[in-house]
Amino acid sequence: MSRHLVLYVDGVPTGTYRVFWDDQQQSYVIGRGAVRKAFKGNHYGTVLLKEAEKDWGQNAGTGGTGPG
Repeated sequence: MSRHLVLYVDGVPTGTYRVFWDDQQQSYVIGRGAVRKAFKGNHYGTVLLKEAEKDWGQNAGTGGTGPG
């Protein structure tokens, strides 16, 4: 299962990151990130990355042993 984070700026979808649990690595992985060309250079990718890290930390459970 994966989670998708979407950043909106003034109601416009601006960027996204996908976070998923990898059984082989036994950790959460940021699979893809993207920011729309018109919004690049505004550090929105950094904002999304920080939120993705926060999101997986909140959902990792005790000890970071995967989902659930």
